[in-house]
Amino acid sequence: MTFSLEDLPPGVSVEGEGRKQTTSDKVVYFRSFQVRSTPILGSRFLTLRAESQLVAKENDARVSLELLSSKRGRAVLLRTFVHRADIPGRATVAPLAGLPAGMVGSVISLRTPKGPFQAFLITLRVSNVVESLTSFGPAADVDAEDLAALAVKARDRLERSL
Repeated sequence: MTFSLEDLPPGVSVEGEGRKQTTSDKVVYFRSFQVRSTPILGSRFLTLRAESQLVAKENDARVSLELLSSKRGRAVLLRTFVHRADIPGRATVAPLAGLPAGMVGSVISLRTPKGPFQAFLITLRVSNVVESLTSFGPAADVDAEDLAALAVKARDRLERSL
């Protein structure tokens, strides 16, 4: 795992972690954090999750990152989010602009009966590892720049470990 409690403020705890079953030649580890009452930088995320995918070949990791940065990749992301989240409302997806070099991202904007929410996904690659950070919260309380700052920490930790 490349993203750690050390990268987060006091008060955040690990909610769950482990290895995900996959049907391909990759190994996937995840860590979900309990963040509901703890501000992270300027944001009040309801959820925060990190996922590391170790793939067999560096080119496979590169292709995965390219797919996530494409319109087709964002459409798949939106369908997956809507299916898994099961939140009533209308959802749209757009690329996240202004990310640090080597990172790609998407923002899912969701209009619900309880107001607007946003989910951010930022993905990066170091060698044959693809790291993704995702967050979700009320649109007025979350900022993609805060997740991007966490993604920089994740990338730095990953680069030091390889």
